[in-house]
Amino acid sequence: MSETDPKTQAIQVAREFAALAREEGQTCITSMKLQKLLYYAQLWAIHDLNRPIFSENVEAWKDGPVVPEVFQRFKGQYSVSLNTPVLAQASELSCEDREIVLAVWEQYKSLSGDDLSKMTHDEVAWKNARAKRRVFNNSPKISPEAMAVQVDSVASNSNKQFRAYLKGKGLAAG
Repeated sequence: MSETDPKTQAIQVAREFAALAREEGQTCITSMKLQKLLYYAQLWAIHDLNRPIFSENVEAWKDGPVVPEVFQRFKGQYSVSLNTPVLAQASELSCEDREIVLAVWEQYKSLSGDDLSKMTHDEVAWKNARAKRRVFNNSPKISPEAMAVQVDSVASNSNKQFRAYLKGKGLAAG
């Protein structure tokens, strides 16, 4: 698996999601939805680009996958303003990474954070990571390899449509 540019951070991917939401007239996004969109962007980049889209780890928290560094930026905020200075900046993503973010946005934008959380709870990658919880590690990392396998194991219609979208953009493997 290729590696992401070590300078690419999850907050840059979050900025790209914020820009897409602002283009549609939205003014805020829930923290949970942002976290799940980051997870799906990472998952699909690992599978379809053979590399992570951002350098931080994704952890298997009780309410689904979370990027702790982004969580800390918005800790205590149920809803985050898309015009907050950290999200209003340009994302600095490559064109290839922007295409993944756009594809994830188009696939999941109509779902709530709760809907996305429920989806992640049905996925093998999250379940397997949660099964590795220990007293001193309640939120284990979801490995990039587990994310790649996750996409291969999903047979739902929505993910088939998403793969077709990526393939049409020349981003899907096979």
